[in-house]
Amino acid sequence: MVLYHCSEISGLKILMPYSHNTVDGESVVFATTDPLFALAMAYGSGDVLAACYFYNKKTGKKEFYLDELEKNSLNLLKNSASLYLIEERNFLHDKRLKEEELISRKEVKIIKEIRVGNVLEELKKRGAKIIPYDKVLESLRKRGKDSKRPSNKYKPDRFKRNN
Repeated sequence: MVLYHCSEISGLKILMPYSHNTVDGESVVFATTDPLFALAMAYGSGDVLAACYFYNKKTGKKEFYLDELEKNSLNLLKNSASLYLIEERNFLHDKRLKEEELISRKEVKIIKEIRVGNVLEELKKRGAKIIPYDKVLESLRKRGKDSKRPSNKYKPDRFKRNN
């Protein structure tokens, strides 16, 4: 099984565990079986972008969606990043995470680095469904999801990181 991790930092050889609120402050390395999910998290954007999956009953396929929860937050992903293929050793599933996410409490060796010039364009090229802020409610309804409008914590210039 191939595992992926994505970072804005290039040239890494080893991933070290770090404390993260998603797993109650435990020090872990995150990985996923899906390169789309890894790319979506390149900038740790989980609080302003929602990565999720939808099983399309018409096609019978699992589709990857990236919902923009905060206006202009997709701009984060217009930057470059490194998609890392990593050793699967020591990774475990955790009930606090999505099915596609895994964690390791030990350092992880990187096998290969793939540089991505524009993460957002790479996601689109690989088939991700990118939902801009003003279309999120409509898309959620179509997917049968809770369509309460996400809180808007928009702060001007917060996402102007473009190269």
